[in-house]
Amino acid sequence: YVSNPADVVSLNQHVKVKVISVDIARKRIQLSMRQLGD
Repeated sequence: YVSNPADVVSLNQHVKVKVISVDIARKRIQLSMRQLGD
């Protein structure tokens, strides 16, 4: 869990992520950089 994305990535930095879940009711998405298997 990352509370502040700026701790992990920089502004305008391109990263590959995997969409883990989409919560339409709460307007949230859960992403993972770890589960890509690179």
